[in-house]
Order: sequence, then C-alpha cells, then structure tokens
Amino acid sequence: MKQHPRAITLASDSTLKTTIGLRVFLIMCCVAAMSVAAWGQGPAFDPLAPGNRRPMPTPQQPNTPPARPAQAAPTGRPVASVPPKTTRPNTSNKRKKIPEELKPRLEKITTKDGVQLQIGYFPSDKGKKAPTVLLVHEWSGQTSPYVPLAFKLQAEGCAVALLDIRGHGRSRVMGPDGKPIEVDRATKRDLEAVVALDMEAAKKFLRTENDAEKLNLNALAVIGIEEGSLLALNWAMMDWNWPSIGTKKQGQDVKALVLVSPIKSVNGVSGDMATRHPAISRLPVMIVSGSSISENSEANRLSKLFERARVTGKYNNAQPLPVKAMRVRANLSGVDLILRGPGVVDGIASFVKENLVDNMDVLPWVQRNDD
Repeated sequence: MKQHPRAITLASDSTLKTTIGLRVFLIMCCVAAMSVAAWGQGPAFDPLAPGNRRPMPTPQQPNTPPARPAQAAPTGRPVASVPPKTTRPNTSNKRKKIPEELKPRLEKITTKDGVQLQIGYFPSDKGKKAPTVLLVHEWSGQTSPYVPLAFKLQAEGCAVALLDIRGHGRSRVMGPDGKPIEVDRATKRDLEAVVALDMEAAKKFLRTENDAEKLNLNALAVIGIEEGSLLALNWAMMDWNWPSIGTKKQGQDVKALVLVSPIKSVNGVSGDMATRHPAISRLPVMIVSGSSISENSEANRLSKLFERARVTGKYNNAQPLPVKAMRVRANLSGVDLILRGPGVVDGIASFVKENLVDNMDVLPWVQRNDD
C-alpha cells in the first residue's frame, strides 16, 4: 500500500499556519493591553495569565450619599475649640450710685411779674468751691438738648442751671396778663423781660443755693446760644451795673462768658453795648461758631469789638485775657453745633475749668442776704 507523504506535508503546513496565526493574535492582544496600561488606564488584563478573570463592573447605587470619612481619635489639645456659652455678668449693682442730693432735678421759680418758669438744676459736690454755670438757650428752643453739656460741667465740679425762658420748654405757661405767651410774636419788650425778669429769677434761686453753701455765686459763667448770646451779654452788663450796698453784694458775679453761634441783633436787641462795658469787655470770653460764612462773620466781628474795647490796666490783679475763638469745621449752628460739633462740649468745659474751677482761690465765696 502506497503512502502519500505529499498529503501529509500539506496537512502539517496548514496546522502550522493556524498555530502561528493564533500565536500572532495573542501577541497582538498582549501588546494592545500593555499600550492601554501605558496610557494610565490601570493595569492591563492578561488573557493568558492562568486563573485571571475579567473583573465585573460594580453596579452603581443611585441617590446614595457618600460615606462620611472616619475621624481620627483626638490626640492632645485640639487646634481650634468653640468657647462655651457664658452669660453676661450683672454689673448693675456695681455701678456707682449718685447721692440723692447730687441728682439733677427740676426747680420751679416765679418771676416778679408772676410768670412761672422751670430750671433744670445739676448740683455740685464741691460746696462753696463749686463754680456756677447758667445756660440760656436760643429763641424757640429749650434746654433739654443741653443735658450732656450740663453733665460734663457737673463732672468738672460746677453747679449748673438750665433755664427755660418764658414761653419755651417746660415754661410754656400763661403770661402775667392771663394769655398764652406766643413765642413767634416776640417783641423787643419780650426779650427785655427775659433779661430783667427771667434771668433775675434764676439768679435768685442760685443765691439761695449760695447761702446754703452749695455753690459759689461769685464764680458765675453764663452760656448763651444764638439769641441766648444776646440775652447773656445784656444780663451780664446789668449784673455788673448792680452796686454793692455796704457789705451786701448784689451783683458783679459774672466772671466768664461763652457765646455759641452769636447773632448780631433780634428785634432791636443787640449785644454790642455790652462789649464796650469796662468790666464785661475784660472778662474771659469764648466764642464758638461753625463753618458757615454768616456765622463766622458775626463771630469775627464780635471778637474785634471785645478786643477793641479792652484797655491796658488790671482787673482782679490780672491782665484781661484775649477772646478765645473756637472755629469748628462743620456746617452746624446753635444746638447742633454743641451736640454734634467735634470737641465743642469738651472745649466749653475746658474753658470753664481753666477760668473758674482752677481759679477758685481768687474768687472767694460771699454770703448773700436774700430778700
């Protein structure tokens, strides 16, 4: 029987080709897997590795919040800690209580023509060493806004009286004729009544406090605001025109003036004559004004009148002091200038302290015989 080696050879070549092709395919798969790993897609899957199975994808769970990372146990002192809640300590009992005799109070006074007025009075604890301050507010105003200034002066040791003139503030009462006092229709006679009657009634109250050794009326400063500056100037002149009768001292108590936003004249009432008075012209005077042109103009004019009237000589064993001018860089006037002007309250208190509080040794207390 004949063999056919040719056919066998042909069969062997075919099988060889198939085997070679399969190996080439597998090599290509390995190269492709290695290329994928080289591009950062994770370790390649080797299908020829024994026991290697293709990993199954993990099914996603929708709407599942991420797991909170485990916190390490604290070691040592924490970096930042929340302070514990604490309640505010009650300091109401630690506040310094004001003695009853030093608390501000309202005083009712009556003028010689029967008009009832009210004074806001701030006592002092200095007794006969306490300077006195009388404040006269602007027309159509009242004294209640000036309470912070009164407290500041009281802290300096002064006894302070805030006078609500007739028809203003707490003094809105009937006039001597039984008719209401109309502020809008004020005449020259009404302004003169404030000077001759209202301010004299206020001084009578202060004279009583002086005789009770609660203040020193001989060291009196008068503060006038706007129209009140005219009233203060005219009343100071009237006070210095009172002569002493024997040992009875009737006047000459005003020792300093503070004029805030002064006005030239109102209804025929001016303060120019007071600037030429031989005593008033040489008193310590402070003029406070805002930055408006009209207010600065009047303040400068008034300062020149005082300086022009001052002559050489001696008054209370001292040369007359120059007028102290305080120009505030703010478009404010009157009550707003005192309440909102930077440094105005402190400036006024410093002026009073410098000229009265620090000079009580040359301003002796004098007993008055009240009538």
